[in-house]
Amino acid sequence: MNADVRSLVWSTAHWGKTESTVPELDQELMKLLLENISTRIAVVGLDRKYCYANRETLRFIGLPPEQVIGHHMSKVLDAGVYTTVLPFID
Repeated sequence: MNADVRSLVWSTAHWGKTESTVPELDQELMKLLLENISTRIAVVGLDRKYCYANRETLRFIGLPPEQVIGHHMSKVLDAGVYTTVLPFID
């Protein structure tokens, strides 16, 4: 085997008594992952207000967090975009 080749193994041996037991994720690790992933991630409540938007989402929208978090989607998104996403959230 080439010394430069690495393999990753997903092990459940240390997770608990059953394979379906998933370990609790570290909150700081989750925060770092969500903030630095290149995928746009946003959480919107049932009231259609943003609860969370990661850095990539804010960059895409073009607004600072204080103009997104806690605000209704209709106030954050362009009217055309908001109308387009409505069928997916109703």
